[in-house]
Amino acid sequence: LMAPWFWIKAPTLHHDCKLVSLRVLVSLAVLPALGCSGQNGSAQWSNLGANRSVGRFAWSASVGKDETLGIYVVTSSGEEYAARIRHARRTWAQFGSPVIFVAATADRELGVEGLPCPDDEGRGVCCKTLLGLRLSLERFPRARWLVRAVDDTVVFGKNLARELRVFDASAWIYIGAPSVTLLCHIPKFAAQCGELHAGGGGGIVLSRPLAEELVRHSDEFLAHCRHDDVFLGQYLRYVLGVHLHVLPGVLQEPRFSSTSWDSTRPAPVCPLPLPPAVYARIDDWGPLHPFAPLDVRRLALVHADPGVWPHLVALAAASADAEAAGSSGLLAFADTRGRRVVAPHFRGADALGVCAYRDRDLL
Repeated sequence: LMAPWFWIKAPTLHHDCKLVSLRVLVSLAVLPALGCSGQNGSAQWSNLGANRSVGRFAWSASVGKDETLGIYVVTSSGEEYAARIRHARRTWAQFGSPVIFVAATADRELGVEGLPCPDDEGRGVCCKTLLGLRLSLERFPRARWLVRAVDDTVVFGKNLARELRVFDASAWIYIGAPSVTLLCHIPKFAAQCGELHAGGGGGIVLSRPLAEELVRHSDEFLAHCRHDDVFLGQYLRYVLGVHLHVLPGVLQEPRFSSTSWDSTRPAPVCPLPLPPAVYARIDDWGPLHPFAPLDVRRLALVHADPGVWPHLVALAAASADAEAAGSSGLLAFADTRGRRVVAPHFRGADALGVCAYRDRDLL
């Protein structure tokens, strides 16, 4: 009874100890009794939770059993996207977590659900966003918040669930990273030009009542949608009368592509003055707000290159270690070497920095 237990939706054990798609509660302690030892058995299962960084990030320890969140990830066909899904399955979206992946083509091995949608970046993503939302409402019947991410978004489940407590989940609530498009000269964006919306790469959060209402309008929305996030923001505002709410830990940009922090070592002490907020100019589209240094415990949805994910996944353990060493916590910041205003999309300024701070440093 003291051994780790895992709720597994997909995968679980086949007769030859390979992993197939079912749902079962499994203890690592019983695997040898099932004849599951060696490479296909307990070693394979141990990898789900034994790694220090991934284990401390695991959903059983981060979200708990309150089923606050139902998460679906929109992805596409092709090896590039399959590699992202595999990486997510090894890190933040382990099998058994409240996450489903949706695409135009199903992939049983990766646990990807197929939807009757085109596989393109226009109407196809609109379709996957709405049909994925409908599927999530079915799969997560007790989730109070539905989260739409993409395959290069990292979801910090425990942090997000905690941050969402400031909102009334029984109301119509729409949350994300405030973004605008300035592509007024392109016909399909003419009506949405300058309209505030949640940037798709940073993730979109809907309260359950709003998600259910939006699904009832699926046909009307999909008839007009040409680009998922900007059309969704406009539709929610003008048809349903819902405006965007902001959480500081939902990050569309910078889309971190590197890090100046070595996650295998303790985080360095923050310099004084602390790293500044950084604003990226907008030429075609982009986030409306600057990215200000933020305690890593408030990171909720982060758009990042998969090469940075191991460092992001290590943040929970690193933050606990920093507190144990006497710091108040860790700050995540855009490491721009002091520049406060940078090129559009944080070009050349998209490195993740991490440092240890004390409360008095914030004054």
